[in-house]
Amino acid sequence: MLGLRRLRPVAAVVAATSSVAVDRRSHCQTRRGVSASVHAELAKLRPGEAAMREKWEQDEDKWHLLPPRAWPPYYPATEELDLLRARLADEGCPPVADIASCAAPLSEACVRRAFDLATCLTFNNIDAPAGLRTYKALAGEIDSPEVAGDPESMVAVGVALLEGLGLPRDEAEGLRWLRRAAAAGSAQGAYELGVAYYTGLDDAGLACDEQAAFRLFETAGHRGHTGALFMLADCLIDGSGCAPDPARAVPLLHAAAERGHRLARAYLREWLDEDAEESQRFGLLGK
Repeated sequence: MLGLRRLRPVAAVVAATSSVAVDRRSHCQTRRGVSASVHAELAKLRPGEAAMREKWEQDEDKWHLLPPRAWPPYYPATEELDLLRARLADEGCPPVADIASCAAPLSEACVRRAFDLATCLTFNNIDAPAGLRTYKALAGEIDSPEVAGDPESMVAVGVALLEGLGLPRDEAEGLRWLRRAAAAGSAQGAYELGVAYYTGLDDAGLACDEQAAFRLFETAGHRGHTGALFMLADCLIDGSGCAPDPARAVPLLHAAAERGHRLARAYLREWLDEDAEESQRFGLLGK
């Protein structure tokens, strides 16, 4: 996992892996060793292994159909811009330029429509400053945490600032927004913050802190975040920020794999194969 630390943590992810950290490290087949406790966990997967592998093989034919990022969950294409504006109007929502000054709270439908429009503007670099203004309007003022805002918009502001999407990068400010998002209950916010602690952010003066990263991955994993489940497993395998516990990693890898995480699937395939080789060597497979 050391290679990850040389790279910037960002929310942009290749949807095929569903994980920020995963996309920033090359993967090659590794023999991890199969302890008795790991063997016991892998044995629980054997009854459904054939069907599981078959499904994963079928899924490989569909990865090219997925969007270039796993978050935001809906990644509008550039040509959808007019449609997104029409949907916003059809919901009776105010124009995005007027959202910040609205006295009444927006409906959930309006929040989501405006978020999608901001995503199209920002992540396709059509008008990133306008997209960022919309995200901030939805998220609420960062210096007024008592005012409830949209947690996913808080994440989007943090991501845009950390990556410098069409605007100057500002890691310190992006980090503030991610902390607010995580505190507001966003699984993605906790995950992104965990990646920031795992890699460190030089410009923000944030040193690498594996233990803090592991705790944040746990938080995001408990909230059902696929990438966090993988990172928890990877940390447990390596003992990064926690005591090594490869057996505990197996069900986490399986949970991430079942949610479509490609590298989790690769880890499991390799571990299952290694376990089968060891079992055949000692005549244990099937017993």
